[in-house]
Amino acid sequence: MAGKRLTMALIAGAALAGCSVNPDRVTGGPDQTSPLVEFNPGLFGIGRGAGAGNASAPAPEVPAMPSSAEDRLVTAIEAQGCVLTAANVDSVLVSAGLTTEELRVVTEQLVSSGRAELSGEGAIRVISSSCI
Repeated sequence: MAGKRLTMALIAGAALAGCSVNPDRVTGGPDQTSPLVEFNPGLFGIGRGAGAGNASAPAPEVPAMPSSAEDRLVTAIEAQGCVLTAANVDSVLVSAGLTTEELRVVTEQLVSSGRAELSGEGAIRVISSSCI
């Protein structure tokens, strides 16, 4: 145990050996400006009014996640090439926000409503405008 601590201390010491502070660049106290750190409030839009020069780009739109479990599953399967297989089921579950049990129920609903069909050995193909 002591050997492990010594090894960690040596590694930490070696990592810090390359770090140094130039005392000529550090000034007196907290009320004085240090040349090591300079804060430019303009970079963060601080102190600007609502007038000109404060134009900011609108936030990018994030596509809304479909609300129903069926729609989330269809969207996730479409993103995987329109077919749910054993190879992509984990990523589809994560993308759709579903559990394995929910997947079983929702795929049955999709097949019975005509929005999906069984395709091959255990694969499910989505039928949508994106997947023909």
